Amino acid sequence: MDTGHPPRWQSWGALLRISLLPSALADVCCGLWLAGAWPFRWAALPAFGASLLIYHGGMALNDWRDREIDRPLRPGRPLVSGALAPRAALGAALFGLLGGPALAALGGPLPALVWALVAATAALYDLWAPARASSPLWLGLCRAGNLLAAAAFGANLGSGSEPFGPGSLAPWAALLYGLYVAAVSFLAQLEDDPRRAPGARPRARLLAIAGLLMLLAPAARTLDEGLPWTAGPGPWLGMVLGVCGAAGLIRAAHARATWTQAEVARDVGAGLRRLLVVTACLSLCRTAPGAWAVALAILAGYPLAHGLRRLFPPS
Repeated sequence: MDTGHPPRWQSWGALLRISLLPSALADVCCGLWLAGAWPFRWAALPAFGASLLIYHGGMALNDWRDREIDRPLRPGRPLVSGALAPRAALGAALFGLLGGPALAALGGPLPALVWALVAATAALYDLWAPARASSPLWLGLCRAGNLLAAAAFGANLGSGSEPFGPGSLAPWAALLYGLYVAAVSFLAQLEDDPRRAPGARPRARLLAIAGLLMLLAPAARTLDEGLPWTAGPGPWLGMVLGVCGAAGLIRAAHARATWTQAEVARDVGAGLRRLLVVTACLSLCRTAPGAWAVALAILAGYPLAHGLRRLFPPS
């Protein structure tokens, strides 16, 4: 019988935001690489699995919590339209948020602990923090933790590095990554601000996002003791890549005097699409053979994400 709903596999993909999968994979690639581990090996697969379970489990929990809010605003979402049952979404959320840290335990207790904290933070955000002014900081913390957990996993893959100690780029990279995610999320708050229209407020936030993107590579190297950012071609390439990614945001900031909510939403989407640029820039900060390959693999997520968006809308 024709229910008028898309196929169940497509509904599940939309609920879990499968189109955002390359971004979660990129976090792990970057974290493993910065910890001194080559990310493209069989032993790294549990790290990718843990990240995906937690990331997409959090997406399912978010839709489960917001189903009544979404009813008048986003009637096409799977839980609102009736394509999927709320209890099925809750089950998927619990499976992902609990299964991710369990899978990460294959890499040792430290990555399991960090990913458990990420899962807990994601759950607290979904259930408690979305409407709060501090919600962008929660999102930034989740993404920074995802990269740090991958670095902890990488340290156990025979790299011999200390993921959070002196000489490790991972903590500084995670800090900068979290700041970028928080900056984009602060812009997103203007999209649904019930008090007033966005007006000219997005300009300063867009320019802040662009500035972060341009400075990622030099900042990551400078913050880490004893690593001048000019050493080697990688940081230079990272800065060039960041400037290229920031150019569109700068143009958007100066394209209009005031914004509508729809225009803010488009600019937020542009900032989120540059998450792969951010992790590629940070990966280039480790001046070791293969950095360019890791960065190119991360950037290859763009055509994959574009193809997935055709089947599974990201919002």
